[in-house]
Amino acid sequence: MCIYIRSAFSVKEILINYPSHTESVRGYESFYSTFLPLVSEKNVQESIVAQNPGVSTVYVEKIYPNKLFIKIVAEGPSVSLKVGNEYVLLTSIGRVLQKVKTKPTNIPEIIYYQELFKEDVKIGDVLSFKDLQIAIQFIRILRTLGYKVIQVDIDSFYMIRLVLEDSREVLVTTEKNIQKQEYQISSILRQFKVDGTKFKRLDVRFDKPVMTK
Repeated sequence: MCIYIRSAFSVKEILINYPSHTESVRGYESFYSTFLPLVSEKNVQESIVAQNPGVSTVYVEKIYPNKLFIKIVAEGPSVSLKVGNEYVLLTSIGRVLQKVKTKPTNIPEIIYYQELFKEDVKIGDVLSFKDLQIAIQFIRILRTLGYKVIQVDIDSFYMIRLVLEDSREVLVTTEKNIQKQEYQISSILRQFKVDGTKFKRLDVRFDKPVMTK
């Protein structure tokens, strides 16, 4: 009886929903023939994300008696970072998506003050440097406010310059509370839009933001 139950509830089919992508997905094969009631959705998610750099979200559903349904959401590159003679494309969490020889023109470029070696940066890695992560976060924040960042200069651990498409600048730092900087930027830039205020530089690294016209 136990053998029959295990056979009846062993995973025999895995259905993959991966819209708009033709490349093969890795990381789910090992779940064939596993006992469906004991399959961990979290383990399936982690396995697929770990082996597919472009995947951001994985939804897993058990379909009894013997199927797994997996829906995959992909993420394109958010920024580029020059490493050696290559450009590394990173997702919104700093994960290395791919490496290219030509600088992309449709995403912001991060210019980093420390030299990184391409041998140390592998596809699938997450670059967790605090200043790099903060730069990516503020690119996203400014985008939601309607400002397009074309370049980020990380001059030091304490100086992150976000250059907008019209050459205006927003300066942030790793030393000050990130939520406070986000609040100040959002409040000030929204008010600028209401008032029609023009600015060349907004610096929120200090207690009191500094604006240059």
